[in-house]
Amino acid sequence: MIGPDIEVALLIGLGSVGRTHLKYLSERFNQVCIIDPNNNVLEQIEIDSEKFFYFESEKEFIQSGKIPNLCVISNWGPDHFRSLVSISKLGTKRFIVEKPLVSKIEDLYIIQNLVISHNLRIFMHTPWVFSIGKQKLEMISNKLNLGKVMGYTVVGGAKCLATNGIHYLAFVINMMGKSPQHVWSKYSNSEINPRSKRFKFLEGTFFFDFGNGQTLTITFSNSSRNQAQMFINFENGFGTLVGDILTVYKISEENLSLNAKPSKAFYANELVYQENLFIDNDGSDGTKKIYDLILSESGDGFNNAKDTMVALFLALLSGNTDSKLLNLNELQGQGEIKFYEWNIS
Repeated sequence: MIGPDIEVALLIGLGSVGRTHLKYLSERFNQVCIIDPNNNVLEQIEIDSEKFFYFESEKEFIQSGKIPNLCVISNWGPDHFRSLVSISKLGTKRFIVEKPLVSKIEDLYIIQNLVISHNLRIFMHTPWVFSIGKQKLEMISNKLNLGKVMGYTVVGGAKCLATNGIHYLAFVINMMGKSPQHVWSKYSNSEINPRSKRFKFLEGTFFFDFGNGQTLTITFSNSSRNQAQMFINFENGFGTLVGDILTVYKISEENLSLNAKPSKAFYANELVYQENLFIDNDGSDGTKKIYDLILSESGDGFNNAKDTMVALFLALLSGNTDSKLLNLNELQGQGEIKFYEWNIS
């Protein structure tokens, strides 16, 4: 765990998400170094001159001679890979990287090799994956006789299939305990990304088939202002996830006890559960769990990040065709497309 010899943290990018990380870092480290080319961001936070150190560029930080024990990367998506490689050369082993982890297939392949060769520990910041959410959903399913989850359907307005869809994809991969077997997609881009018009903002549909009838469908429309929400289709009921609040309705036990034909369906109208899916009893959320894990010697973050990025890249590649999921080595061997910059952030 964190101790006297673990005291320097580096935060690259102090936007809205970066400020969330700053809170966790300031609670855990004696020194927090911040890199952001826009020094106006410092006006938005209270700076403790003895704890925080500001740098305009990675080059300036490297020249300082500081070696961070943890690096949090929350700059623009296409810059994640360059920042990770640059800081890892200093000897830093622990990284928390905002989603998406990378925006090119080749970069993901290189990071996989760095994890192995340099013993890096990398967590992509997808808090639902590391929260209590999976345990709660499994407990609800068993305790309330809801049966197996057969499908997840996410719908919403202008949320971007890549930027926000990745949270749902990472969570469902973790719930399933495996990668999807097939991927299908149909999507288009709108130049409305609030970060920059050069970054994609995708509407359309991603479909992921996990086998045994279990699926994930994500559908967003850039013409709609609806927030995203997820419908969870249990065998004996359904749940709706709106924000972090899960509401579950169940088919009555009376109807479930009937010796009905397999084609007979019932309305699930008994409210059996409603609470925050991702907060533990002690108030811990997924982000806190990520920090606890990476500052200990236990827990793996890279495998889920890798599997999620492979599935996302295949959805981006499949474009209106049904594609069998490839592993990272096979995906990396798909010719020049591995160097394509998807500009997702």
